[in-house]
Amino acid sequence: MELIRAENLRKLFPVRGGFFERQPRYVHAVDDIDFSIEKEEIFGLAGESGCGKTTASKLLVRLVEPTSGEIYLDGQDIAHLEGRELKEFRKNVQMVFQDPYESLNPRFNILDTIAEPLIVQSIGTIEEREEMVHKALETVELRPAEDFVFRFPHELSGGQRQRVAVARALVIEPTFIVADEPVSMLDVSIRAGVMNLMLELREKFGLTFVFVTHDLAVSRYMCDHIAIMYLGKIVEIAETEELIGNPQHPYTKALLSAVPVPDPTERRKRIDIIGGVSAAISPPPGCRFAPRCPYAMDICRKEDPQPKDVGGHHFVSCYLV
Repeated sequence: MELIRAENLRKLFPVRGGFFERQPRYVHAVDDIDFSIEKEEIFGLAGESGCGKTTASKLLVRLVEPTSGEIYLDGQDIAHLEGRELKEFRKNVQMVFQDPYESLNPRFNILDTIAEPLIVQSIGTIEEREEMVHKALETVELRPAEDFVFRFPHELSGGQRQRVAVARALVIEPTFIVADEPVSMLDVSIRAGVMNLMLELREKFGLTFVFVTHDLAVSRYMCDHIAIMYLGKIVEIAETEELIGNPQHPYTKALLSAVPVPDPTERRKRIDIIGGVSAAISPPPGCRFAPRCPYAMDICRKEDPQPKDVGGHHFVSCYLV
């Protein structure tokens, strides 16, 4: 059953120009994207830094206002909520940020940190909030909770801080959580523990996740579906194993060719793409990837390709398919 649907979603950020610049310019951070997410699914947004995946995820929780387009959560249009309705909506959605060293207030102890959403939403008495915080800490495997509630973030390891961030998201009992690169700042040795925790929470509480990452190996481990983004556009979207095993877009193929192979005897063909990431400021017409694509044709530079279903709900925006 569908939980979230985004239609023609767009976010443009104005660029301050010079005194003599007449035509306004905009960063096309998210530019006319469509996707849907099923209940209890982990949906991955993947791509290089600057591709728009974090902005897209912030739009879903209304931390950023959309320039245009629609977002539906359980059938309710949330793109235009304001005031009390927006506050009520925030009870159902939470976000886990990338950097556990920056996302926790260093002046708040762990009890105050996790209880903050409850206070904002006026949920429970002081005693009830303390009980809910203890329960959230136990859920994220910070046990016994009494050993953590009066500690401060600087007294915890990176993995423990990120578990506190997850507990803060869970305490309000949301249905939908956005995790923005939640393990990229952690040591490799503790990444698996945080990822497994999220998978267990999905099963235990029936949560739906958007998992933002630049690492396709992490995406494969975590996600049911993956959307590949490039300069504000979704260029390919499919079930995880279908996308990993049968990539169609040249950009997806290039990303996969850069993933290390654990077998030292295996030789994977490296797909080299031209230059660096283009600027997303008032981009020219045509495919965003065309300036870097080794297979670009004239039509790629003139018209933006529309998504095509190549079978099995595998959508690709490319003239080569």
